Amino acid sequence: MVLDLTFLKNSRQLQLFTLTTDLVGSEYVGWLNDLLINRYLESRLSLHTIESTINVVSTFMNSKTDLLMGMYSLEMKKHIGNIKLGMIDFHHGTAEIGLMIGDKNAWGKGIATEAIQLTIEVAKQLELRKLTAGYYESNVGSKRAFEKSGFIVEGSRKAQFLLDGEPENHILIGLIL
Repeated sequence: MVLDLTFLKNSRQLQLFTLTTDLVGSEYVGWLNDLLINRYLESRLSLHTIESTINVVSTFMNSKTDLLMGMYSLEMKKHIGNIKLGMIDFHHGTAEIGLMIGDKNAWGKGIATEAIQLTIEVAKQLELRKLTAGYYESNVGSKRAFEKSGFIVEGSRKAQFLLDGEPENHILIGLIL
């Protein structure tokens, strides 16, 4: 069974929807290749093309354990980023959240917090019991958005990543639903 988000989730300024390959274009691929946008994402380590991005989105569309949702800004009237819920473990009732706000004009407006909160509602509808996430210690935007959504620090992996050639801690967070 392929996961499908048949229910849309809305907030004050955002709508989540199941991301499909028809939204993969030069703007989306540009986000993935922009060093400022993907500074804290592992996707920064690869060069992305329309074809490679379509392949990734297609994999998510056919997944039984991952849900890739697009973020639609109601104010800007366009797709501005993505949030992932996966790998979903239905036995344990857990999943991890990862997100990217690709449109820099949407930064600093609380959209990440709203997207996380909407994804929590999706997780509840999927009858999950716990969500986890992680962020680079210097990523204060992610830290703030997850804290506002109720996540707490569960631990850290010291010097787990390299950022600009320097070791960076990986902060591990969780939320019991």
